[in-house]
Amino acid sequence: MNDLCEAFLRGAAVEEVKEIVEAHPKYLLYAVDQHGKVPLHYACRFQASRAVIDYLCRTCPQSLQMATLFRQELPLHVACCCCTSSPSSMEDDTQGEDQDN
Repeated sequence: MNDLCEAFLRGAAVEEVKEIVEAHPKYLLYAVDQHGKVPLHYACRFQASRAVIDYLCRTCPQSLQMATLFRQELPLHVACCCCTSSPSSMEDDTQGEDQDN
């Protein structure tokens, strides 16, 4: 999944994301990290283009319902949070996940 995350961080075009997914189709279906995040969470966090988000949603629609383990955030929650902050200024969302809010 690192290839996809790096592509999202670089602002890769949908064609590059498609190439990565086609080379490693399990990235979308089975790539869940230790925090319960799937590629769509990262695409939203790194403000991937609408074309990339649309592609991920069409290719793996079940990822829309995948919530993170600690905060139970859907990709939509991550996208909404990132609309108000730039990815570089956001606090790492893995810090303090064990704390009660």
